[in-house]
Amino acid sequence: AAWTPELGNLASLVPPVDVLVDVLPAVLLGGVGISLVVAPLTSTLMGSIPSRNSGLGSAINNALSRVGQPLLGALIFIAITASFYAGLAAAVPGLDPSDPTVRAQVVPLNPPKPGTPPEVADAAKTASIDAFHLAALISAGLLVGGAAVSFVGLRTGARSGAQTGDEQVTSEVAEPAARAG
Repeated sequence: AAWTPELGNLASLVPPVDVLVDVLPAVLLGGVGISLVVAPLTSTLMGSIPSRNSGLGSAINNALSRVGQPLLGALIFIAITASFYAGLAAAVPGLDPSDPTVRAQVVPLNPPKPGTPPEVADAAKTASIDAFHLAALISAGLLVGGAAVSFVGLRTGARSGAQTGDEQVTSEVAEPAARAG
C-alpha cells in the first residue's frame, strides 16, 4: 500500500519500512548520480567553448538542462501509456482501452479504482509492471547513449589542435615576446 501521511495522525508520519527499503535507496542513488554528473559536465562544456561565446554556451546549457528532462519524461510516459493500454487490451479480450470509462478506471502505474472488475484489475497490475520495465529499459538506453556521446564528444584533446579565442590571443602575444628575448 502507498504511504499516505496525515497531519492529524502522528503515527502515519513515520514511513513504513517498505519506503525505506524500496524507495529511499533509489532516490539517494539518483541524487548522488546527478550530483556527480552535473558539475563535471557543465565544467567540461564551458571549458570547451571560446570565452567570447561563454554567454551563449551557458544559455544553451541552461535551456537544455531545464527543457530536456521534462521533455524526455513526457516521451517516456507516452511509451508507458502505449505499452500499458496495449498490454491491457491483449490480456482482457473485448476490452476497449480507448474507452474513456476504462481509462478513468485504470491508469498506468496506479492501482485500479474501486469497482474495477477483477480480471481488468489483475491485467492492469501486470500491464503496469510491463510498462515500468519498458520505461526502465528506455531510460537505461538513454543513459548508455548519453555516456557514449560524452565519451566521444567530451574529451580533453577532442578539439584536435583548434585554438579557442583566448588561446589564440595568448599565442599571438607570446610569439613576439619569445622572438625579442
